Amino acid sequence: MILQKGHTVTALLLISSFIISCSSETPEQQIEKAGKYFQQKNYRTAVIELKRVISSDEKNIAARKLLGKIYLEVGDGLTSEKEFERYIQYGGNKNDIALDLARALLLSQQYEKLVYGYKAEQFEGAEQKAVITTYIGDAFIGLNNHQEAAQKYKQALVYKKDFPPAKLGFAGISVYERKWDIAASQLKKLTESHPEYRDAWILQAGLYRLQNKVDESIESYKKAIELDGPKIFNIKSYSIRVGLIQGLLVKKDIKGAEKYITAIAEAYPNYPYTMYYEGLLAYIKKDYELANNKLYEVTKLLPNLLPPYMLLGAIQYVNGNYEQSILSLTRYVDGVPGNLEARKLLAAVRVKLGQNEAALTILLPALSTGMSDNQVLALLGEIAARDSEGDQVTRTLKQAANKDPDNVALGNTLAVAYIRDARYEEALNSLEALGKAGNVRSVILQIQIYLHKSDISNARKLARSLYDLGLESYNADIVNGIVESVAGKSAEASRYFKNAIQASPDNIMARFYLARNELANGKFKESRKYFEEILIFQDTNVPAYMGLAQIEINSGNSDKALVWLKQAVASSKDDITPILILANYYIKKKDVDNAKRLLVSSQKQYPENAFRDMLMARVNQSSVDNETTIKYYKTLLDKYPNNSQMYIEFAVFLSRINQPEKAKRYLIQAIRIDPDSLRLQNALSLVQLQEGNVDQALEIARNMQTTGQDSTTGFNLAGDILMSQSRYKEAKSSYREALQRKPARKTLYKLYSAYYALGQKEDGLQLIESWLSEHPEDRDATFDYGNILLKEKRWDKAIVQYQSILEKSPGHLGSLNNIALAYMNVDLGQALKYAKQAYEQGKGNAALQDTLGWIYFKSGNTDKAFSLLKRAASQAEDPSIHYHLASVYADKGQVLKAKQMLETILGSDKFFEERKQAEELLKRLA
Repeated sequence: MILQKGHTVTALLLISSFIISCSSETPEQQIEKAGKYFQQKNYRTAVIELKRVISSDEKNIAARKLLGKIYLEVGDGLTSEKEFERYIQYGGNKNDIALDLARALLLSQQYEKLVYGYKAEQFEGAEQKAVITTYIGDAFIGLNNHQEAAQKYKQALVYKKDFPPAKLGFAGISVYERKWDIAASQLKKLTESHPEYRDAWILQAGLYRLQNKVDESIESYKKAIELDGPKIFNIKSYSIRVGLIQGLLVKKDIKGAEKYITAIAEAYPNYPYTMYYEGLLAYIKKDYELANNKLYEVTKLLPNLLPPYMLLGAIQYVNGNYEQSILSLTRYVDGVPGNLEARKLLAAVRVKLGQNEAALTILLPALSTGMSDNQVLALLGEIAARDSEGDQVTRTLKQAANKDPDNVALGNTLAVAYIRDARYEEALNSLEALGKAGNVRSVILQIQIYLHKSDISNARKLARSLYDLGLESYNADIVNGIVESVAGKSAEASRYFKNAIQASPDNIMARFYLARNELANGKFKESRKYFEEILIFQDTNVPAYMGLAQIEINSGNSDKALVWLKQAVASSKDDITPILILANYYIKKKDVDNAKRLLVSSQKQYPENAFRDMLMARVNQSSVDNETTIKYYKTLLDKYPNNSQMYIEFAVFLSRINQPEKAKRYLIQAIRIDPDSLRLQNALSLVQLQEGNVDQALEIARNMQTTGQDSTTGFNLAGDILMSQSRYKEAKSSYREALQRKPARKTLYKLYSAYYALGQKEDGLQLIESWLSEHPEDRDATFDYGNILLKEKRWDKAIVQYQSILEKSPGHLGSLNNIALAYMNVDLGQALKYAKQAYEQGKGNAALQDTLGWIYFKSGNTDKAFSLLKRAASQAEDPSIHYHLASVYADKGQVLKAKQMLETILGSDKFFEERKQAEELLKRLA
């Protein structure tokens, strides 16, 4: 097969409209000169020379023949055919240009003329017979007659054994018939036997593109360009570069793509496809003005070419021209209804304009065909957040699912909507209604629901069934690992994640969950290893950078954490989340200048993001006066009138500046938006309490106890209110009711605090021990119990609790530190052993430095103690750390320094356990 795609390149690419009519050269000299230009592939200049000849002698057959060949080389089959016909008309020998004329017919897609007008017998020699027979085969391909084409290619190989174009023809048939493995084998043999045959590399590159083998496609295009030469001299040369540009853009090699876009722009500056890629490059580089101009020109030249409309719609969206964006994107979606990205963007514009119903209509086909993704679900969430009625998304999905009850994709999406609204029973019902039609996604959603309901048994049962449902074993391992992680069985979870990695060595998701599991267990070294492995596979993986930042935060290494957070932001091109997390980190560190800089810089790319605006409000709380902050919040409420979270943020701020009455008013408005929100009811109750309206606060809490949602929230809230009023007995009853309705560790320890306040400490401890006997895997409850025992100075019992955790999670940082504190009162050698382990695990953490330093001091090693405690005190304002350092100063004879430190910490109203000891030390020093 001789690749001759029927693109027509008009004379405007090659011919100067101004012909120099005067020349002292003879026609023969001019034709000879044009021939040299032709050999150099300087076709434009060659055409100018030949036009000079024809302007004075239109019947010059030598000029007509050479013109026909030039047009043939640049891919303009129609003009080439006309020149060859004139050549024959003016007396030229038809046989001299027969093959060229056949090729011109092929280029101009005049397939029947070629098939019925030519036979191999008309030509002499095996080479010519093989060429014309292959051309006829290519024409049959154009007529979609693969059987006749194959016969012609077979005949061509009889005329000339191992004729590359005929072999390429067979590979082309395999590609057209989607027999890709056969095509790949044929092309591999052809490129190996004829590595200089450019067209084989071109077809191979095209096959790789069809198979989504982008890297291989790029390499084949580069080889074709190497054989083609540096100059772009015809449409095929142009097309090779375009294919390579597309591959490089997929790989996000913008610099590489720009090189070839510049090359095609130099060769074909006004060609519509050139302008399209120039516009696309400008769009990627965020030069929206240039991109808009280029793409608009393309739509004028080729109004039916659809890709420019999607890019124009995106540019108009960024520039805030939403109505125009809708027109452009609608044009594209109507022509390419299966493009999910275009649907998402069009829906996002509709949402921006408050056209929720129209947005849902756009997204529904994506949901019905199962081609939705997390961004579609996020859009559904945003529509729901802006929906004054509250359930428009769910109602629309439910109606669609009822009309098409067997549509698994719709059923699954409806379940996701129910899960988002915490309507778990309805979510389960929608999935169960699918019955056997449900797929693996349906089962995974059911697992998610059971985990939300803390029903580990059913979640585990379904997770185990995934192995029999056709899910890849490593993916089933990941789901099972997640279930075990939620169940608190970290060792079992790690085993599943490691199995997944063994089965799929480059699996990023398995590594991510394993790294998170190790991080939760305080195994920072192991966690760091897996996060870093992810970055080897994918050096722009934002969650891995965030995980590494969390390790450093947990270890007390603020500077290192900041480095990783900045790297996460740098690696995230289309997600504001890392920016928001870094800004929030700056706010917590009281670095409001950097937080503000980051938030302001993100505003252009993300003009409307509620959480970013909330963070900016928090920055204002630290950097401007209260009245200015209040005004800013009010502008946000105008901007996000249906965002209940925004009202909560404002109410919390008002409460903090002692304006509880106003806070209450905004919370009531938030409740009108989201009347079922227990969180809002909880906040309103606390504001009432702040105002001293205890009865009203309790009334809200008791109303929450009768809600159809999680009534335990109401009992917990009532307990909190009663505890604040020293009504411990009533609080105990309320917490007990909450614990019976929904067993939870947090409620358990609230109930213990009520027992403790009533002087029933032993009963409270017995309650916790009973819980641990029923929940032996509850590591957090065990840790909290150990801390209670540590506070009660029951050293041996505390050691037992921490030891039980370390047996299963040897890197659990809190247990290592606290067991060292317990041993400090029993066995200094053991205390030192565990304190060193904790210090090594979390280097840079001030609390760990303090523990090790204090144990060194107790052991008589004042120098090591001083070094560690001085460093810890420079990092943290904890009075206990400063008391410990003051003790070392006193021991070293630096009494004045010790007294200054003690006076500072004792002059503060901060509570710390060792205040009494600090006071005694100050008295002794005085």
